[in-house]
Amino acid sequence: MASDDISFDIEKKDFAVYHVADVKLCEDREVSLIKTVAAVTDRDLDINNDDIRVSCLEKLSKALENGIEKEYSEHLAVWREKWNDSDIILTGSDTAKKAMKALRMSIYHLNRSVCGKDPRIAICAKGYAGEGYFGRYFWDTEINMLPFFIHTDPEAARNLLLFRYNTLNGAKQNAASYGYRGARYPWESSVTGREECACWQYADHEIHVTADIVYAIMHYVNATGDEDFVRDYGIDIMVETARYWMDRTDKDLDGTYNLLGVMGPDEYLAMTANNAYTNRMVRFSLETTVKYMRKYLTDREITGRLNYTEKEISEFENVALNLKKAVKNKDGVTLQCDEFESYADLDFDAIWTDRSKCFGTFISQEKNYRSKALKQADVLEMMMLFGNEVSDEELERNYAYYEPITTHDSSLSAAVHGILSARLGRMDEAEKFLEKVEDIDLKPEKKGAEEGIHIANCGGIWQLFVYGFAGMKSAMWENDLTTTPHLPEGIDSITIPVIWHGEKKKITVTR
Repeated sequence: MASDDISFDIEKKDFAVYHVADVKLCEDREVSLIKTVAAVTDRDLDINNDDIRVSCLEKLSKALENGIEKEYSEHLAVWREKWNDSDIILTGSDTAKKAMKALRMSIYHLNRSVCGKDPRIAICAKGYAGEGYFGRYFWDTEINMLPFFIHTDPEAARNLLLFRYNTLNGAKQNAASYGYRGARYPWESSVTGREECACWQYADHEIHVTADIVYAIMHYVNATGDEDFVRDYGIDIMVETARYWMDRTDKDLDGTYNLLGVMGPDEYLAMTANNAYTNRMVRFSLETTVKYMRKYLTDREITGRLNYTEKEISEFENVALNLKKAVKNKDGVTLQCDEFESYADLDFDAIWTDRSKCFGTFISQEKNYRSKALKQADVLEMMMLFGNEVSDEELERNYAYYEPITTHDSSLSAAVHGILSARLGRMDEAEKFLEKVEDIDLKPEKKGAEEGIHIANCGGIWQLFVYGFAGMKSAMWENDLTTTPHLPEGIDSITIPVIWHGEKKKITVTR
């Protein structure tokens, strides 16, 4: 329509600016209004002007010059590439359709929430979709989400790990605040790496995150072959966190080292001795650190910046060798912690009268802390992450023991149990866990996404299909891409794109 048919004005009211259009319309005439907005912050990596207002106007001018069609086509091209590299395709019945909806919701949010080229931030626990957890970062990033990025966007995976390197000074300050040497990563991290958790139980005792980060580094390196990452960044994290473990362990008269006053992944047991998951993860961290310290011992640049010697390597090696291993009961079940069998047994049916609600709402925290009721997978999480060390027979014993006393109050839990039940061929249970992870954010009556989506569960459902139903062996332990599929009822095939040692591949498993 002619420009004289429309006029614009600007009104300022109540601290807002309004663009007001006065339009003359006749029958069968059409008006299209295109609003172009540029959002700029002083943290943007591509800012080339100290005045962010000028930078914002530059972006706006470029967008207007390009036109909406070009801008939109560039946007589509980016998303098309992301979907090509990450979309999982299912065929089958309505079960497959429901699962693919949940998968695509999860994959979308994982791709949306990562700032893949910026190593100064990670992914907050709500995927920046709400204010739950105040935008803080947890171990979710390394254990639940990183595998997705390792196999779909390795650059993003690398930058998520670089975030931990960039916050190493904050981790050192955390360790110093407890009177320890080295670096202690926070349970709830800010962009500075300082501890932000207000609850002392978690902030003081949930220390496994410090070792989880080293595990994640090696998962990335083993999957991509990027050994330079260790030399340039990872070795610093390894050495400084190992120094923390030297001060955090306590030595018995017989030479055994213990980790006392620890909360493992299961947050319903607050202060335990030698949590099986934590001790295994710390041993792995120390063994890995020793391996690379020896490798770089003659590299003066590295030994100079980290100031380590063969003597310190031997000290780390001694603690790794003598850190207490998990205790097993008479039935061969790995105990979650030294004293686990002394905790009280519960009558779940009598206490948990409405299974649609969290178990934790039916029991006091005091009673929960002295009872055998797990919030989430703990020993079983360990057995999933170190699956190469566990036979199916041992896994079966532990699954049968722990699953009935696990409440799955945590959104991190169901996917782990689903992966392991699939490995064991317990497909009825695996399908129930699939339904559980689908419903966490997508079932309206649960209101799961009310304060932001559960982004760790988004990574969990991806892992459930890749490691569970498709049965892909983890690149943490396997050089070759191999699968042992266990398809749920109603799903006839699964097609998964993966990047494996730098090569883009597709896995299709069928019946």
